[in-house]
Amino acid sequence: MNTLNVRDSRGSIAFKTITYTSSSTGKNKLADMVLRLIIGAATVFALPQTALAQNPAPTTQSTSILVPDNRPAAPLFRGVTAVASGFSGTVVEKPVLEIGARRLPDVAYRFIDPDGVSVTLTGISGMGFAPNGHEITTLPYDTLKARDVGQVFGIALSDKPQPDLYLAATSAFGLQIVGPDANGDLLPDRLLRGQPDARWMAGQFGPRPDAGPGSVWRVDGMSGQVSLFANIRHDGKGNSGPGLGNIAYDRTHEQLFVSDLESGLIHRLNLKGQDLQQWDHGVDGRPAETLPPVAMPDTTGTDITGPAFDSTNPDTWGFATDARRVWGMAVHAGRLYYSVAQGQADRPEIWSLAIDRKTGRLLNDTARWELTLPEDLPRSEVSDIAFSARGEMLLAQRGPRKGAFDYKQLAKAGEAAIIRFVLEDPNDPAAKLTPSDWIWMENSYDTGFAMQGRAGTGGLALGPGYDGRGRTDMRSCRDTLWTTGEELRNRSDLEKALKPGGALPVDGLQAQPVDLRQEYNSPPWVSYFLDQDKSYPQDQRSGWMGDVEVLGCRGGGGRMLPPLLANNTTASPETLPPSPDLCPGGSCILVLCLINPSLCFGGDDPAICANVSTDVRCDTTTGQYVVDINAQNPTTTALDRLKLIDPSNSIAALPAQTAFPATTTLPLTGLSPGQTGQIDLCAFDSAQQSTGQPYDCCNTTVNFRVPEAACEVKEQ
Repeated sequence: MNTLNVRDSRGSIAFKTITYTSSSTGKNKLADMVLRLIIGAATVFALPQTALAQNPAPTTQSTSILVPDNRPAAPLFRGVTAVASGFSGTVVEKPVLEIGARRLPDVAYRFIDPDGVSVTLTGISGMGFAPNGHEITTLPYDTLKARDVGQVFGIALSDKPQPDLYLAATSAFGLQIVGPDANGDLLPDRLLRGQPDARWMAGQFGPRPDAGPGSVWRVDGMSGQVSLFANIRHDGKGNSGPGLGNIAYDRTHEQLFVSDLESGLIHRLNLKGQDLQQWDHGVDGRPAETLPPVAMPDTTGTDITGPAFDSTNPDTWGFATDARRVWGMAVHAGRLYYSVAQGQADRPEIWSLAIDRKTGRLLNDTARWELTLPEDLPRSEVSDIAFSARGEMLLAQRGPRKGAFDYKQLAKAGEAAIIRFVLEDPNDPAAKLTPSDWIWMENSYDTGFAMQGRAGTGGLALGPGYDGRGRTDMRSCRDTLWTTGEELRNRSDLEKALKPGGALPVDGLQAQPVDLRQEYNSPPWVSYFLDQDKSYPQDQRSGWMGDVEVLGCRGGGGRMLPPLLANNTTASPETLPPSPDLCPGGSCILVLCLINPSLCFGGDDPAICANVSTDVRCDTTTGQYVVDINAQNPTTTALDRLKLIDPSNSIAALPAQTAFPATTTLPLTGLSPGQTGQIDLCAFDSAQQSTGQPYDCCNTTVNFRVPEAACEVKEQ
């Protein structure tokens, strides 16, 4: 038996009490349905009476509130996890029409899906094979729905033993408003423009009456329970619609930084949700580089109850001016790095600010311009920032925002790059001739196979590396670059090669070795791909994915490498080999291991028990590529048989085992030009195997790539 206290969202003070019986799994949908029928002409919100008493509804910009999900009390995380945000999707509601009444187009009845997924938590510790362009079909082990947190973009993780998860409300997936039911179909009316009785659509900003565009949500790491952590305000006023940019965790001082897209301010919060400080880049940052200050206007934000608001036009949503607007942030080396939409060159910029070592305060007189995005890059805003183990600055852009009444195009596609900068060598005389300490490394990374590698949607994170079997290597905590993107495996000229590896229209995550940059991984075959919700829509949509963070090695530890400077990006043995071809001449001898040792070896360094080399060549008699595997025994152990395993099932004709030592030739009938392959080898003693008892196995993994050129039959 359950009791709900509800109030007509038109603003009536009359309350109705509903008592109903339901199962826990059907409770939310049943409550939503019953409440809508009872109130009739308006969407309602429903909360326990204690919550309503403690958190009164806001007096302006009202929100249609849903019943939050009933989450079980359990630790939130289960090992190495990718946390990704995205648009929760939509659902077409069924109107109640009078006989003879005309049904409107479906878009009029299409609402944010309250049970759609806003955040996924997916285990990423056991991929099963090295990255080869295939889709990982692992399902999320937990999700947060629109009824739990609304629409969110920014993600941050604390560094507790059971980390807390923080999520920032967003307008990145559009701003949807509704009005009272004027036509009697028992559904709120979707609105294109603001009007006096407009309110936020249910599912836009979370399940509480005091939640809104400035809300930060906290998911407790110990219990998995969701709570409203803070509401970002400026000058006593809450965010009116533009929402928040991103959120960054400072583990040294156990505090959070949140960017506000309406005011342009950066807010410093403690872990109780208290706003300790507000930093104004427009007023206090710009003058540090002799730029004129840009103050916050007297009137900021938007008003959905006025006709100027247009849900399809982001220019009416009340964003801070470009010169003030801060989005992406990261804490690194005692400074807060942040992005600004526009600087002195009319392009996005990165600035930084020192953090007081003792107090954690942002120091007003330490603002510093770091870099301006080069002209060859899109003008899109930088929505996320991260730093590699070598101190490389990695930036993620998000395409220009778009409003869409049909929810399809939420950001402009193909204008979001993943960008890499390295520090100049201070001993290089040429360094004194450039204004910035950072050097742009062109052709940084491909996100997706199409859109010129610019299919990103604004999120990036660094996670543990992987060995040759797809197992996480916790010695290398920041060896894998994770990015969000759309249509990641969809490219018409590579369709034949891509189809065996999974779905093509993957909207979700891409993971690739951070040391394997574009010149070695374009197209990005040496990658994993993970779809956010496994819906694989056929219609063209964009901007549905958001941010990503990875829970890997606790505290972000692992190898701390020497800084990578601009004049030694190819000289270090830890970096890329000099050849521009992943497999020079079609021959590979564990090339991926040379590029990134953690990709091949996990745990303790193994003793060498087998020497294996591969050679990919064109068999001109068949017009087919083959791989010659030469496996030799460098030890005195009695190993006489060799198992061959293709963990991704890409190679069509693969014998289960063969003699050892031996040279074996395999036709690559399941791989296409440009695609990577992997074979796991196990050398063993057949006499030991025949006993039926566990037997020793010398494990080795080889990775290779089929050349791009077609293999043709040579005429006799």
